[in-house]
Amino acid sequence: MGAVLALVGVVLSTFDGTAIVFGWGEGVIVLTMLTFAVFMILIQWMSKYINAIQITLLSNLSGLILLLPFLPAADYGRLWSADWTMWFLLIASGIIVHGITNMAWNREMPKVGAANAALLMNLEPFVAMSGSTLILGTDILITEVIGAILIISGVTLSIRRVRRNTNFYMNDLETNN
Repeated sequence: MGAVLALVGVVLSTFDGTAIVFGWGEGVIVLTMLTFAVFMILIQWMSKYINAIQITLLSNLSGLILLLPFLPAADYGRLWSADWTMWFLLIASGIIVHGITNMAWNREMPKVGAANAALLMNLEPFVAMSGSTLILGTDILITEVIGAILIISGVTLSIRRVRRNTNFYMNDLETNN
């Protein structure tokens, strides 16, 4: 029920006032959400066999290998002419985002569970809508607000149900032992 509610919210979030808009950007968002859900399942599975540092190194190395074919399309002239502060920010954000935070995420992922992490990805359209309003100053339609409320309600309902089922099964296991 929560997943359906969140999905209806996502669809309403793409309503532009006259029609539901599903273009290239929305397709990329769906692809991103699906691949992230698969990634969360893989992280949860790998955490049984290797530690968080190894998972982080493996995922970053995999990402590098997947991006290598796109290097010939890079604009090297602009890249090398960038100021040293931009290079510093790039390196620092790489270390912080792809190193420290990914390692913390990978360490805690088995505790959170892939289902909860994938459900939280449904908040992406809501965050994008909020960010575009705050940063770009775009107007929010009433359908987008309703969609955002449905997304948050659906995710909350789903997470509460997962926790309730987990508690039920844990209590059942304790009773039988």
